[in-house]
Amino acid sequence: MLVDCRELTFCTSAGLNAMLRARRLALRQGTALRLTGVTGQLRRLLRVTEVDTVLDIQDSPTTTRDAV
Repeated sequence: MLVDCRELTFCTSAGLNAMLRARRLALRQGTALRLTGVTGQLRRLLRVTEVDTVLDIQDSPTTTRDAV
């Protein structure tokens, strides 16, 4: 599952929790959750919480077929 975050300008702990739950659900389905277009506040939040070590974060968008 590819999540394009390019237009995301703000994320709270609730959003972070939703991403982690989506990752768990994706893994149960035998797929991966990948974030792309992560910048600014979201990138800092992921780094400070060390969630960037758990989530698959790509610097540039790819097609869905490439991400699966």
